[in-house]
Amino acid sequence: MRKSINQKTYNGFTLIELSIVILIIGIILAAIATPYRLYVAEQRRLTTADNIERVSNALANHLKENGRYPCPAPLTATRGDTDYGMETQCDDTVTSGPDAYPSWTTDGQCLDGVCFERSVREVRITRDPSDPEVNPVVRRGAIPFRILQLSEDEVLDGYGNRIQYAVTEHLAAPKRFLSNTGGIEIRNADGESALFEEGSAEFIVFSTGKDSRGAYSKDGKLVLPCQDGFVDSENCNTDTSGSKADAIYALDEYAETQGARHYDDSIVFSATQETPLWRIADDDGLHIRDMIDADDDDRGIGIRTNDPDYTLEIDDDAMVDSDFSVLTNQLCDEDGSDCIDVRKFGGDDPDGDLTCGDTGEGRYVTSIGDDTEVKCTDR
Repeated sequence: MRKSINQKTYNGFTLIELSIVILIIGIILAAIATPYRLYVAEQRRLTTADNIERVSNALANHLKENGRYPCPAPLTATRGDTDYGMETQCDDTVTSGPDAYPSWTTDGQCLDGVCFERSVREVRITRDPSDPEVNPVVRRGAIPFRILQLSEDEVLDGYGNRIQYAVTEHLAAPKRFLSNTGGIEIRNADGESALFEEGSAEFIVFSTGKDSRGAYSKDGKLVLPCQDGFVDSENCNTDTSGSKADAIYALDEYAETQGARHYDDSIVFSATQETPLWRIADDDGLHIRDMIDADDDDRGIGIRTNDPDYTLEIDDDAMVDSDFSVLTNQLCDEDGSDCIDVRKFGGDDPDGDLTCGDTGEGRYVTSIGDDTEVKCTDR
């Protein structure tokens, strides 16, 4: 049969064929989508866990080098603010100037991006045994990543929100760190403490998790308000009403259920940190500057004694290797009232030689009297 010159031939899919293709593509995408969602969720959890652990290690290193934890940064500071990622003032003795202690008034109050809670634990937070025990202040905010030398991305969780940080306030003030005086309580869904001693955690670092309730974004904006009724509500419910003003946080099994057992936060905490003995002197970390607070009456270095009464006390014979020297101005008795000038033995004192000379009392030094005069004899 011959076709006319105006007759055209069309090729293509029928509607049935198109429907089959779309159905096949849908089946393939569905098969891929579920594993991909699980992969993304796992990567977010891993990122959160890795960054929280990184922050926790940085806090411990800060303590070792500075004798205190850093004070939290404001949660609400925007990325262009001068105080973004910078620690606030945790020393309540600083009452004036641009870096003065915040003027908060009520337990559970949040002011300028930091919240002030009260510990449920009573403890003496000074080294003076006559001071009374108190319920320490706990401050919560963001990670002061600049002083910790961390990058901005390292203080965000896997959901793009700021990792939060709560610390017993006096442990972040200069020269105030005292072992076993933490004030943060951590409990599970049944109200049982996760700590050996209730309310004794020094700091806690946590992510508000996938639901982002109580989270602050990278830009310092509240993502979702805290919602009561869940286990992890304890980690974001700070306000001035009743128990919400207490420094109590939650740690429980991960559960995305929307019931009362819901818990999708991730936390790391420190219950006990030994007070560091030495402090780094400079930015290069090459020299030791001093013994932290070793001049306090109840703190010192003891050799063969567990209860030193002095900055350095040796309760036995002391020996210095011949390759080293002991540098001192005076040698004193144990109560410090009877001392001799070591220049009598040498140095720039013209009468400092150990020999007594050929005339006078004799040729050999036998003792040094109370008046620091050298005593000699001919033997």
